[in-house]
Amino acid sequence: MSFKKGCAYSLFAQEYFKTFNIQIDKKMEFASYETILGCIEAGMGKTILPYRIIKKLKYKDRVNIIDLEKGYQYMPITMICRKDNIPKQVVIWKI
Repeated sequence: MSFKKGCAYSLFAQEYFKTFNIQIDKKMEFASYETILGCIEAGMGKTILPYRIIKKLKYKDRVNIIDLEKGYQYMPITMICRKDNIPKQVVIWKI
């Protein structure tokens, strides 16, 4: 399960599952993290989401959380911003 089409986590998850021979029969895309987590809680599939999202939405104790294999815990993200509005600080976080 993944966020809407074009989600960076979707491609990352597909590659991750393929690398570790995890079978995915059907791909479903949703427009909200709450819907994705609700489906996971109901046993409808697998996903890769940042832990902070799971915790923020109060699903930490409602779904089975498995750490990603070593070397896969960080996902490269590119930030695009206007030239006249460059952030002073960029935070890189573990997914």
